[in-house]
Amino acid sequence: MPRNEKSGPRATGNRSSTHQGTNDTLTVQRATDERHAVEQMELPTRYPLARVSLYEPHAGRRTWWFAYRCPVCSYGHRGELRRATDEESAKAAVQGVRRARCGPRVWLAVGKTYRGAAAGSEVAA
Repeated sequence: MPRNEKSGPRATGNRSSTHQGTNDTLTVQRATDERHAVEQMELPTRYPLARVSLYEPHAGRRTWWFAYRCPVCSYGHRGELRRATDEESAKAAVQGVRRARCGPRVWLAVGKTYRGAAAGSEVAA
């Protein structure tokens, strides 16, 4: 197949020059095109990475919070984990691919966990 033609089905027939107008056999074969092999391969999707700060519950609230600076829009986004009971379950719930508040998908990874004051200690006002 010449290089300037599009790839696709190509028809070839067994026509002789003397018998035009008679029923001839027609074969259709698929032409292979190696020029677009890279485009046909499925590549893994890569999402922008956002480092998450994870906040432990303290007096007055019972849920874990997480906050991160969005790598797409540069604004800070915040979320809440209602079903997390301890640090391991909170980390497992927040890590991975999520849709950011501004729209695109981002990969979240826990960078630091902030813990509240200990149960018996006093917090300065």
